[in-house]
Amino acid sequence: MKTSEFLDALRSRPELPLEFSTAAGSVPAGYHLTEVKRVAHDTVDCGSKAHSWTENHFELWAPADAGPGRTTMRAGKFLSIVEKVRPTLSLDEGAEVRVFGSVGGGPDQLHTVTSIETGADSISVHLEPVSAQCKAAQSETSTACCTMAAGSKLAQMCGCEAKTVPPVDLRAIGLSRVESMWFTPFESQGFRFMF
Repeated sequence: MKTSEFLDALRSRPELPLEFSTAAGSVPAGYHLTEVKRVAHDTVDCGSKAHSWTENHFELWAPADAGPGRTTMRAGKFLSIVEKVRPTLSLDEGAEVRVFGSVGGGPDQLHTVTSIETGADSISVHLEPVSAQCKAAQSETSTACCTMAAGSKLAQMCGCEAKTVPPVDLRAIGLSRVESMWFTPFESQGFRFMF
């Protein structure tokens, strides 16, 4: 979910308690928005393709004694902390929003926001843990590591489906005396001609 969608949902009912949950449980009452982060990612995937994107992370901290008497932070309080941060840290509202914290007593981890429901009594933010992905395998135009390593242990470890590079018939373009051709995703194509 984009940061703008997330913040707009909170702005719609600032008086309501703001609850965060996954299928495993909820962030306990008494949590606090302890840090706002603008995170820039510059990465290269296993297919040698560069990626660059920004995310906004909201870090939640819950005290160890989050028991009876603790209340859930209201959406307006959450927003006031975000607004307090803005003069120092500009947020890209078009960037994906992530929530970092402990849900259901589990370890602190990064979550993506899958949906937000505004009810009569609360705003419920539904989270899902962020998991590792093979970006090269997700790209239709990519030549991932798995292309070159089809059937190998590398392809099995990567978890990608093995892809194959389609053969090229060079006779179709008038090169009938080509002895052999080879292609790998990490090199430019090479030809060996027989004259």
